[in-house]
Amino acid sequence: MKATIFGAVDYVTYNTIAQGKTVKVIFPESGTVVAPRPMIILKSSQHVDSTKRKNSLITCSLTRGSNKVAKAWLMPARTDIKAQCPLITEIWLLPTQQEGNANRALILKNFATLFG
Repeated sequence: MKATIFGAVDYVTYNTIAQGKTVKVIFPESGTVVAPRPMIILKSSQHVDSTKRKNSLITCSLTRGSNKVAKAWLMPARTDIKAQCPLITEIWLLPTQQEGNANRALILKNFATLFG
């Protein structure tokens, strides 16, 4: 038996497992990161009400889209969608901050402490 630790895109690895390969996805107990793919509605949008309609891009993405995402081994935005991989509520995430780049030096220092 050989063991290797590497960083990978989890959905690719899950698909590889589904094809019968003997690899395993393990999220570290100390935490991990996710790469969200946000969709936004700007306050300044001219047609904000139309984004709330049943057939809007946002609504479709969060309903039918979330189901398709889950079937493609991706983590859906909604936690009430049954997925083939852990949901965001089922993994431990590394702490984040909300200030953007305002604390860049501190963020880099913390990163170096955690991973250096």
